Parts: sequence; C-alpha cells; structure tokens
Amino acid sequence: MKKSIILIIAAAALTISGCDYLLREHPETSVSTQTAYGTEEALESQIIGCYRMLGDVKLYMGHMQEEIHTASYIAAAGKNLQDNGTLSIVNLTKYTNRVYMYNLYTNLYIGVNKCNILIDNLPGSPVAQSYKDEIEGEARFLRAVLYFTLVRIYGDVPLWLHPATSQDDVYLPRAPYQKVYKQILSDLIWAEKHMRDAGRAEQIGGVGNGRVNKWAATAYKSSVYIQIACLMEFKQYQFFDYKKEGREPDFSDENPDLDIPNAKSAWRAALEACESVINSGTYMLADHYAKLFRWSEPEDWTLKERIFCLQCNDKVTGPLISLWSLPPFPEGTANTETANSNWGKFRPSRFLYQKWAETYGGTKGTSVGKNDNIYVSCKDPRFDITFIHNGYLRQDTQMTQEVYPAAARVLSHDATSFMPYFRKYLCPSFNASTGDADFYMMRYAEVFLNAAEACAALCEGPADTKWQDALGYIEVLHERARKSVGDQMPVSEYPKWEEGRFANKDELIDAIMWERHFELCGEGHEYFDTHRRGAKFMLEHICIPVNAHLQAPEQADFWANDASQQGYWSTVYYGKLAPDTIQKCRQSIICEFPEMEMRYNTAISYLDQNDYTWN
Repeated sequence: MKKSIILIIAAAALTISGCDYLLREHPETSVSTQTAYGTEEALESQIIGCYRMLGDVKLYMGHMQEEIHTASYIAAAGKNLQDNGTLSIVNLTKYTNRVYMYNLYTNLYIGVNKCNILIDNLPGSPVAQSYKDEIEGEARFLRAVLYFTLVRIYGDVPLWLHPATSQDDVYLPRAPYQKVYKQILSDLIWAEKHMRDAGRAEQIGGVGNGRVNKWAATAYKSSVYIQIACLMEFKQYQFFDYKKEGREPDFSDENPDLDIPNAKSAWRAALEACESVINSGTYMLADHYAKLFRWSEPEDWTLKERIFCLQCNDKVTGPLISLWSLPPFPEGTANTETANSNWGKFRPSRFLYQKWAETYGGTKGTSVGKNDNIYVSCKDPRFDITFIHNGYLRQDTQMTQEVYPAAARVLSHDATSFMPYFRKYLCPSFNASTGDADFYMMRYAEVFLNAAEACAALCEGPADTKWQDALGYIEVLHERARKSVGDQMPVSEYPKWEEGRFANKDELIDAIMWERHFELCGEGHEYFDTHRRGAKFMLEHICIPVNAHLQAPEQADFWANDASQQGYWSTVYYGKLAPDTIQKCRQSIICEFPEMEMRYNTAISYLDQNDYTWN
C-alpha cells in the first residue's frame, strides 16, 4: 500500500516534537503551552531543529553534492560509474532509480514539514506576537530555501504548506512550477518583513551560530528572481512546453509584491534586491579569499561575508562534505590513521580545472605526451585555495601523493589521483569522518555575481551604463582575489577583465557565468548554474566545449590505453560524451520525478512524469 511518504512525514513530526499530537486533526490547539511552544526558549529550540535538518547528510552537505552537482561537468563524481543511475550524470541529469536521489527528495520534504509544523503551531503559543513573527520569518525563509531547491531539480512538485494531520493530507499532486515559485517569493517577502535584523539576530542567538537575518531573505530573493527571469526569457529552451495550456511561464499576479509581468521586470527585481543588500551595509567581503576556507581561527566562523551557512561539528559524525571532497590522509588535518572508502566522491572536474587555468594565466606541463598539452597551474590566487592538485603530502606515509595533472596521473586509473580534489573543506580537525568546515549556502560574493548578471541581462551593449555596472560588480571580487596571496608576496595580476575584453552582451554573460563557477566552486551551485539559462546556453557554453575537452588526446588516449578498463573512472564517462543537441539538453534541464513518489502517492500517476518529448 501507499505508506512510504506517510511514514516519512510522520517521522518528521515525531522528530521535532517527541510526541504524536502533531499528527492529530488540529495540532495548533493541542500544543501544551508548557512544552514545545510555550516559551521563547522553546521556540528557539524548534527553529534550530529546522536548521539542523538542512545539515543532514542526505541534503546539502552530502547527497546533494554527490548526486546533483556532479551532473554539471563542473563538479565530477570521484568514484567509478558502475550503473546507469550514476552514469546519467553524463546527460547532466539524474534518473529516478537512485536510492540516494529518493533520499534527497524525501529529506527535502522532511525539512519542509518541520517548518510547516512550527509555523502552524505558532498561533497557539502564548509567546508575544512580535517574537512569534520573528520565528515564523525564519521558518518561512528555510521553507523557501527547501522549495527553491526542489523546484529547480524537479520542476512541478507537491506544495505542502501545512503539516500532515491525516492520510488524506499526504497525497498531493504536483503543483505547477509557477505556483511553487510564487509561494517561494511569498515566503521570502514575509520573512524579510518580519525576521530579525542583523543586530537583533546576534543579540538573541550570538555571532557565528548559523542563524540568518532579514537580509538573507532579500539576498535569496535576488536568486529566485534570476531563476524566474531565465524561465521567462528562455522559455523555448526550458523543461516545459510553454505552448500547452498552463505551462507558459506566467508570473503575473494581482498582488503587486508578486507581480512579474516579463523577464525584464524579473531582472530589475533581482538587481534591486542585490542593491538593497549591498546598500544595507550588513555584510562585508572577507579581505582574503583563503580566510573563507581556513577553518583554524575563531574569526573564520564569524566572517561578515556569511549570509547563510550550515554548521559542521567535529564531535558529531553526520555532514560528510569534508570526507567526500578530500583525499586520504591530507596534510593539515587530524587524519593520520583512520581509513575510509569514501574519499573524494565529490571532486572538481578536469574540464573546470583546464577552463579556469586557461582563463587566468595558466601554465602547461613539460612532460611530452603526458601533460605538455594541458594546464598544470593557474595564476588566479583563488585556484590554489580551491584545489588540491599536482600533489600533496600524505600523512600516513609522509610521502607526496601525485594527483592530476601531474604527468604520471593524466592517464591514471587510480581513484586517488585521476582528478584534483577540493581544498575548501580541509580543516585541522578533520579526522576521516567529519570536521569543523561549515558549508556556505550563500555568501556575500554571490550577491555581487547576481547583480552583475542582472546588469548584463538588462544592458543593450558596451555603451550602456549597466554594462559598466556589471564589470564593476565583478571587479569587486577580482580585486579581493588578486590580493589573496601569501605574506610578502606581490599582488597577482590575475584575475582581471581589461577594457574591450568582450565584444557583445553574450560574451559578457558567458564570462559572468564562468566567474560564478570559479568564485563559488564546490559550494553547491554547479548544477543550478549550468542548467537555469536553458538548453541552448547549456549546449553552447557547456556541452560543446566539454565534448571538445573529452575528445582531446589526453582523454582519447586514456580510452584506448587499456580496453579492459576503458572509461572505468568518471573522468572519461565510459567514453560517452555530453548531449550534443538542444533537444537532448532540454531533456536534462530537470531530473526525472522520483519513481517511488509516483508509486506511493495516490495523487500522482506515471502519466505525471516530466514530458521530454516536445520539440
């Protein structure tokens, strides 16, 4: 029978309350004022429980990285590809027959339900209304973040806004994507009006505790508006057939706060949100890029660049972002003896590595026939802060472990060396299970990137003031990057965009999108940034360059060197290439809707699977 999702939602309710009253018909009237919602301290505990759900290994710091962002050719799967469910990342998507994908889907909804339970029980709490509004604002913010994730992965999704009180409440059909986006905006608008400002948030919760303030809602609004702008501007290249009834990306609304008549208005709204955040003075870029990923000084967890972070704790095994992104026994950590089989499941792709180095002063190798045709280093200071490459000291052997693009590793089948690793989550406390490295859901740098993209979308060409504004927002990040060098070292000349670098608007937007990949590398944006501008952009700016990269001699030789191991590791994807037509790319814009949900949810049938057939 159809019990799966019921049990999941019931488990979420029990987790947050410790009792069964939340599954009764009228939960808001049955809450004891002396228990879960009776005091300010109790409400604080409830909202912290909502935050903690987002840090589950099945979500942003675990399966989201391994499953979703590796389907981008920007990040890559660091383990062998032994089944079609995993190999689907070649098509920049994920299929439904992956248990981790269903875990991801269900845990996103467990998070939604935790927020719903809290929101619905607040009216019955005796706490002052202003305090309850602050808590509800945070809960609505977190719910918006969760739905923003769901709708970008799956398109139409069930829209639960209240906790399940009976089996009938559990079965909901997939809501149209337009309705989901409007709900996300509605929650964010409510949140930014009622959440605490930065000063009060620190007064109540302290500094560096992972809690957000009202400006986080405004910052997230900019990302939502950009997503909507892309759906409207590139509708012929998105996941829906806009010619069918109800599928047009219509975001007009009688409520002026939600009314988005066209793509240009969405871009303007995104820019206004960015400017509001910047002008608020709430946040500040770290003066050195490395401080964002140092994880050794107290200030590293209180940087004013942090808009929204998920916290890790080296005393609790759970989030696996360090383990899944690092090599075995890396220097600079506490990991000297403990072995683990999950090293480097989430890695930077060779393609990204080469693209970044080519863009900003890369140097090619010297070993003829091995790495003389590929870049082995880059002069952008962010590069070495982001990647472990060429080699690192392995503490269990006290020997240097070579990794790509070292000459001996370009054609290697060794899982520990065939591509670089991320360095961002390397922290002194890491011990092969977890560590103290937090996960940036959003940091202030992204606001500048959003502003630059919105300006580029709104400008008419190089003579437009918005063109210069876009360049100016990127230069803020470039200036910080150039200064992010070691002590006593001169400021780098890279990265920098010289005057006249871009001939037209398309070139500028492409460069801004790559700047997102460089600046935010490994921080959970890869899938969303490669997919949101639609199939044509994906084909021209990701798939065609990726296929040229995969057919380069160092890749083609790898396929031919050992027939028995042909394409065994993900760097060559079993000799397969990226989608090579707009239609194939369009089929990859969103993931298949989970088969298990169609099987167990009586309001959804197999006929409701995403329609990939229209031209």
